[in-house]
Amino acid sequence: MIVFVSYARRDNAQSDLLRISQQVSEFGAPYVDDLYEHGETPRGRIVVAALLAAGSFVAVLTPNYLRTPWTRSEFEVAAWRGIPILYLDPTSSQLCTRGPTGGHKDIRATSGA
Repeated sequence: MIVFVSYARRDNAQSDLLRISQQVSEFGAPYVDDLYEHGETPRGRIVVAALLAAGSFVAVLTPNYLRTPWTRSEFEVAAWRGIPILYLDPTSSQLCTRGPTGGHKDIRATSGA
C-alpha cells in the first residue's frame, strides 16, 4: 500500500523527509515527492498518480502546510477519496488520527510500533 506523504517543501529539509519516510514506512510504501526520481515525466503527473493510488495519507503539520495551494489540494483529494488521513507532528514525531484541534491519538501505540 502506498502512504502518500503531504508536506510543505519550505518547512522540510531533505534529512527531515528521509526521517519522515522511514517513520511512516511501517504502514506501507511511503511516497515522498522530493525523494522520488521523476525522470522525464512531469512532476505533477507523478504526484497526482501517487495520490490517486495511495491507500492512506499523512499530512506533515508544519507552519506552512495549509498555506500552500498544492498541499491544501492534496488534502482535499485525500478527503474526497475517503482514504485514512493521518497527521504527523514533526516536533514530537507523533503520528495521529486527528488534526491539531484536539483528540490526538498516537497510532503507533496501537499498531505495535
